[in-house]
Amino acid sequence: MADGGESTYEEIITMAMIEKAMRGDVKAYLAIKDVLGQTSKSDVDLEEQQLRMAATKANMGVDGEEQEDDGFLEALKGSVENDWADEEGWSDEDEEETTDF
Repeated sequence: MADGGESTYEEIITMAMIEKAMRGDVKAYLAIKDVLGQTSKSDVDLEEQQLRMAATKANMGVDGEEQEDDGFLEALKGSVENDWADEEGWSDEDEEETTDF
């Protein structure tokens, strides 16, 4: 588009969003803003959020470093399926929630 050649789908969609935003479509404006990484939160709000997240991680005993995956969660999935399968008449395939009003 900028070089006068054919436009890509991404460029066409972007231009359509920009046109909608220029005409007052707030959702299009917010979508563009999100793509650009802009936020309406103040620096104080962002800093407070980071502090709360750090405090929550500290309370949970999680440090900033990534922990190595030891396969525990994957092993647990198989165990859960077997445990629930032992329940009389249980099957994840025929589970359907219904509500009587």
